[in-house]
Formats: sequence, C-alpha cells, structure tokens
Amino acid sequence: MLQSLLLEGPAGPRAAAGSISGAIALLQRAILQQQALQQPCRELSYLSAAQLASEDRATGTGQSCCSTSSSASVSAAAATGPLLGGLKQQLLLLLQQRRGISTSATSSYKFQSNLTRYNKSKVLNRDNFQRWRESGRDVRVAQDILREAGDSKSAGRSSSRRRGAQGSTDVLSELRSMVLECRDLQEMQVVVRECGRDLDAFLVCTALARLHKLKQATPASASPSALARRVGESLMVLLQEQAQAASMSSLATALNGLAECGLLPGRALMEAVVERVQARSPRGSPAGVEADPRTVGMLLLATSKFLTLQRKQQQQGVAGSRAAGEGAGQAGVLEEQLWPAVRAAAEAKLLRALGEEPEGAAAAPVGGEGGPEVDDSMPQGSLRAFCKALSLAHDAHSGVWTAAARLAARHAAELQPEVAASVLRSYAAAGGVALDGGQERLVDAVWTALEPRLYDLDVTVIFDLSLAAVKIAATTPAAAGGDAAAAADPVAAAGATAKLMLGPICDALTPRVPSLSCNDVAILATGLAEAYGGISGGAQRQPYGALPRLLADMLLLRGLPQFGARHVASVALALGLMGHTDRSFWSRLAAATLPEVSRMDGTTLSRLLGAFHNAAAAASAASQQAAAASTAAAPAASTSPAAAAASALSPGEDVIAVAHARVMGLLQSPEGVGHREAFHMLRALAEWPLPAGGEATLARLADSLVAAPLPSASPAVQGRLAAAMRGVGLGEHPLVAQLEGGR
Repeated sequence: MLQSLLLEGPAGPRAAAGSISGAIALLQRAILQQQALQQPCRELSYLSAAQLASEDRATGTGQSCCSTSSSASVSAAAATGPLLGGLKQQLLLLLQQRRGISTSATSSYKFQSNLTRYNKSKVLNRDNFQRWRESGRDVRVAQDILREAGDSKSAGRSSSRRRGAQGSTDVLSELRSMVLECRDLQEMQVVVRECGRDLDAFLVCTALARLHKLKQATPASASPSALARRVGESLMVLLQEQAQAASMSSLATALNGLAECGLLPGRALMEAVVERVQARSPRGSPAGVEADPRTVGMLLLATSKFLTLQRKQQQQGVAGSRAAGEGAGQAGVLEEQLWPAVRAAAEAKLLRALGEEPEGAAAAPVGGEGGPEVDDSMPQGSLRAFCKALSLAHDAHSGVWTAAARLAARHAAELQPEVAASVLRSYAAAGGVALDGGQERLVDAVWTALEPRLYDLDVTVIFDLSLAAVKIAATTPAAAGGDAAAAADPVAAAGATAKLMLGPICDALTPRVPSLSCNDVAILATGLAEAYGGISGGAQRQPYGALPRLLADMLLLRGLPQFGARHVASVALALGLMGHTDRSFWSRLAAATLPEVSRMDGTTLSRLLGAFHNAAAAASAASQQAAAASTAAAPAASTSPAAAAASALSPGEDVIAVAHARVMGLLQSPEGVGHREAFHMLRALAEWPLPAGGEATLARLADSLVAAPLPSASPAVQGRLAAAMRGVGLGEHPLVAQLEGGR
C-alpha cells in the first residue's frame, strides 16, 4: 500500500524504488526509537514469507496490497515485500514490548503464544498512513493504529472460526471470561443458571473460589448470605460430578472458597474429595501426598474451617430428624475420612522436607533418567498454613506437630518473622510443649532468632509472640529442682523461656497497642490474665509494665460503640483478674455500661459482674496486706481497710439494681442462664448491697445451681460464697450445705 501511494505520487514510478526504501527506513527509525538503535540488538524472530502468506489466508486478505498493473510496481513489490513484512513485525514487537512480554530468542515461545494477529488491510492503508504522517511519525499514533486494528478484528470474528476444536476453545475462553468478570453474586447466579452445565471442572472450581469475594461485593439488599448459599449449592452439585477431573490445586481453591464463605460441603461432595485425595498416583502413593505443599496446606486449612463450622452447627442443634441424620453422616465423613487423609498428606510433606519418608510411602524420586527432579522443600507459607490449620482443628496429633516443630526449629533463623511468630502461636494454642514434650526446642529457637530485632518487628509479629508466650507460660509447670532441673527438663526449659519473653515483649508491645483492633485487644487482655493467674496465682505482679493500664485507657477511650458489650466485658474481666484497682477506671466503666446492662446476655453480664467482683477482691487483698504491715508498725491502725476498698470498687447501686432485674429476666426466659455463668453471678451479687427483691434473685440463682454439679472452684471460693449467702439470709438453702460439704 505504501508503494502504491508512492507510485501514484508526483515523482512517479521512477522514484518508487528509492523512495519506498526511504519511507520504510523512516518508519522503522520512528518505531524503534533512536535510543533503541544505539543499544545491542536482541535476536528477533521475523515472520517468513510463508508465514506471511498463511497469515494472509487466515485473515482473508490474500490479495496483495500493492498494485500489479505495471511491471515497475511488480518489481518494486518483489523488492520491498520483505521490508513491509519487517515493518509490520517491528510494529508488533513494539506493542508487545509495551505490554511487557519478552521477545528474546531464549523466550520466543512466550512471544509467539501471546502474539495478536492483525489484519494487514486494517493496518496498511491510505488513511492510516496519512494519519501517521500528519502526526509527525509519532510512535504513539502507530500503537493506536495497531490497537484499533486488533479491536476491529476481534469484533468482526467470523463464525467459521468457531468450528471444531478451535470453536470449543473459544467457547471455553468466553465462559472463563464470564466467570472471572462477574462483579457480584447476582451476576454469578445468572452465569451458573444459564451456563452451569457447560462449565468444566476448572471453571467450577474457579467460581467456587471467588464466592467469598463476590459475597462481600454483593449489595446488602440482595441478601448476600442466602444468595451465596444458593449459588454455592448449585456449584457443589457440579463439582461433585467433575471432582475426578479436577486437579488437586483446583479442588483446594474450591474448598477454600467454600470455607471462607461459611458453607459446608455435603456428604456426597466430601466423599468425592476423599476419593480424589486417596487415589493412587503412578508412584503408588496417594494423590494428596504427591500434591505440592501449597495445595496440601490449602486443603488442610479449608478442612479445619469445615470442622469449625461443623462444631458450630452441632452446638446450635440441627432442626429435624432427617437433617440431624444428614449432619451426623456429614460429620463422620469430615472427621473420620477427609481430615485424616489430608493430615497424613501434610505429615508426609513435613517429613520429606526434613529428609525423611513416611512409613509405608514410596520413596520420592531424586531425578535422573527416570524423570524430573522433585523439590521436597517446604515453602514458609505452607508451614504456616499447616500449623494454623492444626490449631484451628484443635488437633494434637504428635506426629504432625513433632515434624512441624522440628522443621521450624531447624530453620528458625531463616524464617520470616511473621511466619516464625505465627507458627509459635499455633503451636502454643494447640497444646504447646505437651505436643512434642519440648524435645524440639521450638520456643528457644524462635526466641533466639527474634529477640535481637524484637523492637523492630511489626506489631502483628509482636502480638503473635505475646500470645504464644502467655499461653506457654500459663500451661507449663515450673521445675521442682530449680534452674538446674529446668535446664535438664525440656518442658520446664520452655516454660522458663516463655516467662523470660514476657517482659521484653510487653515493653515492645506497649507503645503499639493503639494500632491493634478491638478484637485483638480483647484476645491480648484475656491471654495476659490467664498467664497472670497461671504463673503466680496473683500473689505477685508479673512483668507487664504499663500494658494493663494502657489497655484500661483504650477500653474507656474506644468505649462500647467500638468494642461492643461482649469485648468490653471480656477486657474488664481480664483487668480485674490482673488486679487493676484504679477506682477512677471502674467508676467510669460502671457509668458507661449502665445503659447496656439491661440488654446483655448471660455470658456478657456474668463477665462484667465478675470483673467488678475480682477487682474488689484484689483491692481487698491489697488493703489487708497493707493493714497487716501498718498494724505491725503501729497497732492502733484502722480495723476495716478491706471492706472500704471492696466497697469503693463496687459497680454502684444503679448497676446492681439493673443487673438483678436482668438476671431475673434471663432466668425466666427460654434461653436461661448457664451453670458457670449463674455461679459467678451469684458470687458477685451476694457480696453487694441487695436492692428491693434482691433475695428472690439470689434464691433463683441458687436453685438453678442445686440440681447440677458445681463448677470447679477452690475451697476458699466456695467457703466465701457460702458465707455471703448466710449473710443475706440464705443460710438454710441446700446450696450452702453443698458448698460447705465440698470444701
């Protein structure tokens, strides 16, 4: 076409041969840019004449774009045809370079596989040449011309190219685009309803993997939860039919999407997944064992979330006998087949990463003529997922935990801080040193690796470390023979290390507590309180520094609107158990929670009342110690400091009256009050001033405790409750005799 333009110009055919070469040189220089010409040229794969001819036939432009009416034009076309081909190829190369696709000789297959075939009649024509020349031979204009040509070709795709294998590929590509381009569950529902039977296994798994994200993007007016359940059930039926055709990685992403969306697969789908995981590979091992660690980690994490959902459903109860039977069968497949199969695959991966082989498994290939080399290394994210899944499932399998602890301890210095802290937190939550007997020295290894850079770590890493330390310190008994015995006993050594970790961790965490969420603050406060009682029994303050006071200030600053009543009660109870006796804090907390007491459930109200009761007990004990010291120094000191301190930390008459009314309402409601909650409510209310009708509330609470076994409590606590009940006129109640008899 460029040659025809020159032939028809004022210079005529005689200048065609030289002018066409000059025009193409200008085009090449403009497209490639001057700076590219100064750099070493990479080896590019130009299209041959045969390839150009086949491209012309494929695009329907078989006729030459040059004039054939004169011999001069024919000879010019023969001379300049390769140049035009090179020009077009360089235009394509420029566009591909702009897209970030490598065109070097070593990776030319990437270029060929992503090459967009353009129609020459859409690129080399008079209008485009005039447009490019008037722009001053701008490269951006040439790029726009190519893009427009590609768009027009895609829009004008003929139906004949949809036939045969190419047609089925185009259909699957369009289905994939439809699945990936859904913006919410409403669009996904339409795709599944209209095209569900045409989706292959990969697309079904892809749709399931996107469920939880689409649920978040669905408007609240469309009932996202109900819509997700309907779409998920339809997709689960399709996946059940194609489970054997799906790859392990696709199955893992699909199950993870269901778990994130809060959906539990049916029994038939679980059995299909179990069959797929346990299917024998060509090497004789189960397919789950031969899957890559990331896939196994995703399967393990999804299955642990299913176990959590299953337990939640069992606690809430299943409506109907048929539903109950289905739920029991579902739980059986999940707990007895799927979870053991995936856990065995995880154990095999951990052992192979350690250089060992699981019992009864085929040896892993090491490469050579028999096949490619197999990489048995464990990605850090997979190790983290393994430990998190085992912790969520409350699984204390010694084999898996021992292998995971050994691997993490061996490479503790190489692990990323967030991975090391997360593994230690999961290890502590699942049972700590009781899992492996402390033999792997995981606590020492992680602390040795992270202690030098503790103050430079992210707040989430320090948070995980703090939870791991308080859990291990609270659950590990101290050695009976002192430091020498602790050094010889791995369990005692781990507990001693955890106690040493608490001080530096609290110092590093204190200035970063404001960046924690309300849920994290509640979890942290609960853990600190557990360690406080487990280590010293409240006899002495632990090295928490200013952390409890900062938690109390955050509770007042954020208040009920951000924390919520349940978290407020949990943090307050933790502060009370840690002996936080600031009168200003407790008075402000009572005023802030007064409007919410009448709406609290039994658990929340029990925690709130227990917070005030424990704070008053701590203040009373401190006052008694101070009084004993002052009495020894001056015998004429005051005689009732404990009662005054306990009275100062009571929630006030208004809160007590509303609490009595709320407790009576809960006792009369169908939901009732749990035995543990009733016991702690009775402990608190019996020691505070009684409002009008308070005796009836205490009697009803005592009646609810007589028929059931008493919650575990120390003899001192039981004796104090019995004395308080005698003080309010309930000394003849059967519960008093039961309390005194259990002492």
